[in-house]
Amino acid sequence: MSSATDINEEIFAQGSGMINAAKAVEIASGRNGVLIEPALLVTAPVEAGSTLKFSFTLTNHSGRTVNLKPQILIKDKTWEFTQSSANESIIAIPEDMLTCNLLKVSSYYSRDARNTKLEKNEGYDIYLYNWEDMNEDGEIQNDELKIVALNTVAWGYGFTSEARMHDPSKRVNDGLAVVLKKRGEIQSNETKVVVEAYNWTPWDIGMNINGSKMSVSIPVPNTTGVFQGKLLLEGYDGRQCIPISFSAYKHDDISLSNTDDIYENAKIYGRFEGDGKSGWDTRFYPLYHRGHDLANIDVTWEDPNTDIDVYLYGESAFNASDLWTYPTKPPVNLPKLKILRENGHSRRILGDTFIISDEGVAGGPSYNVFSTSTGENREVITGELTNGLNLIVLRQVVPGGNEYGENVSIEINITPYNPINLVALAGETVNLTQRRCRSGLDNGLFKGR
Repeated sequence: MSSATDINEEIFAQGSGMINAAKAVEIASGRNGVLIEPALLVTAPVEAGSTLKFSFTLTNHSGRTVNLKPQILIKDKTWEFTQSSANESIIAIPEDMLTCNLLKVSSYYSRDARNTKLEKNEGYDIYLYNWEDMNEDGEIQNDELKIVALNTVAWGYGFTSEARMHDPSKRVNDGLAVVLKKRGEIQSNETKVVVEAYNWTPWDIGMNINGSKMSVSIPVPNTTGVFQGKLLLEGYDGRQCIPISFSAYKHDDISLSNTDDIYENAKIYGRFEGDGKSGWDTRFYPLYHRGHDLANIDVTWEDPNTDIDVYLYGESAFNASDLWTYPTKPPVNLPKLKILRENGHSRRILGDTFIISDEGVAGGPSYNVFSTSTGENREVITGELTNGLNLIVLRQVVPGGNEYGENVSIEINITPYNPINLVALAGETVNLTQRRCRSGLDNGLFKGR
């Protein structure tokens, strides 16, 4: 990873950058380049509002000065337009949108089907074209366009699509054009397109340099979610970066805020990868809890035709020695491992399509069907909070398409967990009496035989 060339993409997409085999040989032989150890920083969850501290080493084989620049990727500009679903127009992106490090072009349209069943290959492909005005008439002609980017399965498939391009102003001649090409029928009269320009901006963090060792301290936002940035290395004949990612938790609370960061913790989008039941846009929220209690998780969003599933995971232990079922001693030590166990989730409804041909019937893509506990744009689940780190996961499984992403809110209500152990023989009657405590009714779960 130390040999990768930074290309100004989001770090969740590029990691350290584009593979550079020649640089890897130079670094390994000590002839040139900079060796970074570790080359990637992904930390355990940290408390919101605290300070994240870590260190790394740089071995400079280039013999030249290396500059370190902490940066985060922030949205700078947005441009939107609406296109008739009956047309496949060529739209020129405004020139001022191209002066950025990363350009995102996304399309979406409204659907009232409340499922992700792809009817007749429904959806769009987004194509970005470099325009070279060969006859210098200022008008875009088809023979003056060359594809430079298009959406892929990794960035969305189905009712929403997304194409990306890093450093667009450096990679086009006279302009950049976008074309939406229909795959099939569209269940809407119009389609909306959002163009977003992002730039890497200075990141206010602390750095201390002592020889080849670098110590870094990052003020953790006082909100919940996942955060990212990078340390850019430049000033010699190369361009490298150290990707940084961490998540922040609070105690018994989820706190969200709307920001211009490219990874938005308070917003979730309708893109999905592959078939219509998997690979959906997902958000992660760690939460710390002391003890074992019940949590009521209440999630709301804007679009009444959108469905967001909610999952709760808690810390548990897995004894790896249980895998060894033989009478002899295992050849290696099999320790107890910390894992996250699912302790609650939304109700899920899946469907399957079938393809009929002369050769018979074959299975087609699966899909999700709208289902929330309230029947509206609100999901409520109850699950067990375990002692230590817990994780709430949101996953958008049906997009309504009325909004470009869904602003979400999360409320957590915690109730003391008082399990009741009942033992009775078959045919016996068990009487339960509900008693009141200071906080109201004494809630609990019971099991028996």
